[in-house]
Formats: sequence, structure tokens, C-alpha cells
Amino acid sequence: MAGFALSLYESGLGPGEVLRRCYGVPFPHEFLILSEPQEMNGDLLVDLFDQPWQMAVPPERGGPRTSALPRREEHERALLARDPDLLPLLVPLGVRERHGGKTIGYRLSELAVGRTTVFALPRDARPGSAIERVGHSLLALLHEHHADAHKAARDQYNAPSNRGFGMVDADEVDELAALLRHVQDLQRRTTEQPQ
Repeated sequence: MAGFALSLYESGLGPGEVLRRCYGVPFPHEFLILSEPQEMNGDLLVDLFDQPWQMAVPPERGGPRTSALPRREEHERALLARDPDLLPLLVPLGVRERHGGKTIGYRLSELAVGRTTVFALPRDARPGSAIERVGHSLLALLHEHHADAHKAARDQYNAPSNRGFGMVDADEVDELAALLRHVQDLQRRTTEQPQ
């Protein structure tokens, strides 16, 4: 699909139209904002799947790549084979947060009718594990995840037992607060810009 996306970009199409042609459904404004290279540059507490993130990046900004990390590509293909309607997007990092370790994605059928609902497979998913609805949008889920991470760090920092190995310092709490504000800024951008 990366080769197809490259040819679409070469024909002059932009990210939204490339994604629509590759997947057959329109992608939400929130995804187009998140897929801008400066937004998902490794700062947020997530591990991204290669597609559709790479499809949303024009060649002049480094995408789409025609080769993926082998382990990640194999996992992505297994998820798509399990449920072709579920488009895996990311895995929130962490175990204390409510969504940490889950595979989060859109359903193509939901995108087709204009819904931004996100779904998840549990971190310990088995072949028969249910895919659950976990939020009304990807940005709402990212806000919850980063708010959980900030609260957990702040609570640990303020705990009397916060000493020695594994302790949380004020800088870590401040960094997580900055990430949470960044997600909030992204949420504001989705409401300020026309769709």
C-alpha cells in the first residue's frame, strides 16, 4: 500500500485524499492533525503502527516508507487478518494507565459513516478476545492516557515512599504535565480548524 500512496502523492493529492483512496473511507480531522510529523515525533506516550501513519506523510516530509520494521509489520498483519474492519493505530505505553498496552484503532465501518470512535484489544489479547469500544475519539483517548500518566507520577512524587530506585522527580511530573497540555492543544486545534 505504501507504493500506492507514493503514486497518489506524486499525482498531487494531499494526505486526506491519499488516506481516503488507500483505505476507502475518509479519515477524521483529528488523525490528520496527529499525523503531522511534528506532532507524533516520539514525544507522546505511544508506540505507533506503521500504517496508516506512514500513508499520511507526504514524501517530502519522509513518508510513506515502503519497508516497515519486520516484527511490527507481522503484528500489524495478524491484527488485520483477525478483523479486517479494525485499523490498528497505536499502543499507549505504560501499565498503570487504563489504556496502557492495549492495541487501539479505528473501525473502517465507523469512519465510513463519519464516526471517530476508537476500539481496543486488551494487552493480553487471545484469538477470541473481544474488541471493545474505548472512546469517542483518538484524541479523547490520548487525553485520558496522558492524564492517567500525569496523575500516577504526581501521586507517586507526593507519596512518602517516593525514595530510592524508581522514584519520581519533579522534572518527570513536569514533563508529563507538558505532554498533557500538548494533547489538550491538539484537541483545541481539531475544533478551531475547518474539517
